Amino acid sequence: MPSACMRLFALVLATPILLCGAGTPVRADSHADDLLGAEDLTPEAIFALMDKDGSGTVTSDELRTYKMGIFFKLDRDRDGSLSRGELPGLSDAEFQAMDRDGDGQVSGFEFNQSRVTAIEAMDLDGDGVVTLEEFKSYRSEAAK
Repeated sequence: MPSACMRLFALVLATPILLCGAGTPVRADSHADDLLGAEDLTPEAIFALMDKDGSGTVTSDELRTYKMGIFFKLDRDRDGSLSRGELPGLSDAEFQAMDRDGDGQVSGFEFNQSRVTAIEAMDLDGDGVVTLEEFKSYRSEAAK
């Protein structure tokens, strides 16, 4: 994965949001307007945000819910898709890879399906869930 993609995914995983319960709309934390301010959160705190059921692992469903919260946070103009300017740190080629239908926008589906936001990037042992140790290891690699 190109380093800019890893940085974006690390940012996605570091962005603090509060998610409502299942079946209710996802909304961003009003105190988290500056995405870069997320760097102050510990990996443990970020992992806890993703691990909604407190099981000690993050499933693909939990990660998908978290990612969609991030999608809505990044969608500053609230048009339901991400423009080039709403995805900082990506090269044009990386943006085009996310924009699967080539319409110049990244839909929620495209964002969710992108390799940049795939659970497989963090699931080092391939068991379908991410542990705190796997998450911390992934973040260390993304920071390089």
